[in-house]
Amino acid sequence: MSKDDIENMIKNAEKYAAEDTKRKEMVETLNQAESMIHDTESKMEEFRSQLPDNEYNKLKEDTTKLKEMIANKDNHSPEDIKNAAAEFQKDSLKLFEIAYKKVWCRTDIIRKMLVFKLGYCISKRASCISGK
Repeated sequence: MSKDDIENMIKNAEKYAAEDTKRKEMVETLNQAESMIHDTESKMEEFRSQLPDNEYNKLKEDTTKLKEMIANKDNHSPEDIKNAAAEFQKDSLKLFEIAYKKVWCRTDIIRKMLVFKLGYCISKRASCISGK
């Protein structure tokens, strides 16, 4: 390669560096949003019985909207998608907090019933029963 070829390659690299950075940011943003959608959909099915129907349906709609935004990524900036994904994550975390509390409450009630009825000590940290 000649010195001119090398200089042209360096100039082109510098010229397209901003575009490459933008593309990289978009790819990373899309990967994060898609991962978030996948995790949320999995948890939605896992905790379906614990989630209020109206909240479940709203989160399902929000999932669809975020998927559409990803599908039309050329019409959105990485920042737009990041903001939508952050809002989606915030809403889903609130909903799953409700589900986890319901599960914990039921587990705690069952534990207390066993302690009362059986006279056994049940460890919260380990799910084992030891007679005392």
